[in-house]
Amino acid sequence: MNGRTPTAAERHFMDKMGKLPCIACLLNGKQTLEISLHHIEGRTKEGAHFLILPLCVYHHQHAAPLAVRTCYPWLVPVHACGNVGGRVAFEKHNNTQGFLLELCHALIQRMANGLVLG
Repeated sequence: MNGRTPTAAERHFMDKMGKLPCIACLLNGKQTLEISLHHIEGRTKEGAHFLILPLCVYHHQHAAPLAVRTCYPWLVPVHACGNVGGRVAFEKHNNTQGFLLELCHALIQRMANGLVLG
């Protein structure tokens, strides 16, 4: 991973986020468990590793096949892949990254209280 090395507290938080499903899929009624952590504001600034989202491959960096995107128009990557996706398109279909981060915080709290997702 390029950027600043996570602090112990950031690493602990990243571990919790890594246990969540793709937050954009979940918002759209699907549950995708294989995720990578997306850094909302890069990886170098203070606290950068607290500003992350668990996203599936098609919400993070790669465009889903056209047939899949036709069925699920909200399945666009936050990092543009060719002419598909990008932050504006991602947020149009999946809400803002700030909202999704707040949702993740709520889910982590729910899990800490022993409640399951779904």
